[in-house]
Amino acid sequence: ISTGKAAAEQQQLLQQQGGGGGGKPSGRRTAPASLPPALPPANDDRLERRKQQMAAKLLEKGIYVIGFYFPVVPKGQARIRVQMSAVHDREHLDKAVTAFTEVGKELGVIK
Repeated sequence: ISTGKAAAEQQQLLQQQGGGGGGKPSGRRTAPASLPPALPPANDDRLERRKQQMAAKLLEKGIYVIGFYFPVVPKGQARIRVQMSAVHDREHLDKAVTAFTEVGKELGVIK
């Protein structure tokens, strides 16, 4: 899983568009279309189980995510979907990034 890289890219995006002076005066921030709406697919059973655990732990931390697992998606294609909207502010995004980082490290998905 490239979650560590994705978290770093997300943090950079936040700095560029809202936290680092690069945001518009209105405070409106948008994510580029290239940002994926879900973590990349798991490519083995261990990662697939970890994604199930990760989704459950994120929900416990108050981060609303949806896990997609077999049989909804093909075996080995588990993913976690996070949906953001215009009502989320910097505090919400920081909380989500922190939760993903903490849970990812706890489960050994992020080093």
